[in-house]
Amino acid sequence: MGAVKGWLMDLEQKFWEDADEILKKTQPWEDALAEVKEKLTYPAIAEDNDVIEDQLSERWGEYNLT
Repeated sequence: MGAVKGWLMDLEQKFWEDADEILKKTQPWEDALAEVKEKLTYPAIAEDNDVIEDQLSERWGEYNLT
């Protein structure tokens, strides 16, 4: 069980690292979200998880303050 949990935690960390790279460079928000959904296969976002989308939106806002 420990190996699976570790794998899932690594997968989640990789998702956020990759998502951050997309969020830093992509505007507008709708395009950034679409690119994350298209390129990243982390299951939580594939299910249109509102919590994940809210977290992505907050992070995008932090990177794209102008």
